[in-house]
Amino acid sequence: MAYPVLASPRHDHVGKLNETMSERNAVPRTRSRLFRLYAAMAVLGLLTSCGHPKSIRVQGYVEGEYVYVSSPLAGPLLTLQVQRGDTVKAGEPLYVLDRTVQRAALDQAQASCGRRNSA
Repeated sequence: MAYPVLASPRHDHVGKLNETMSERNAVPRTRSRLFRLYAAMAVLGLLTSCGHPKSIRVQGYVEGEYVYVSSPLAGPLLTLQVQRGDTVKAGEPLYVLDRTVQRAALDQAQASCGRRNSA
């Protein structure tokens, strides 16, 4: 004849012991998973920040000197070859003046000199 096995306090204690052991094992597993997640995020962060930027951008103020450019001769402006903020090298033309007035004055002066020399 088989006797039914009844749950005894001893068996309940073993079940609770097994439950607490699995709960204790769950905490290190969770910590391990979090550690792995943080480590993966750190590695990805380092890999994406290793490249050099193509251009350097900085915030701040720039101080410079104002340069006023003028011509020693008067005349209408034909072309302006630079704009505000452009970088200009030494000797590079900035503008072109209309030389019609200067040519007319030169022609008149040469004509008067020619008349004096011929007389």
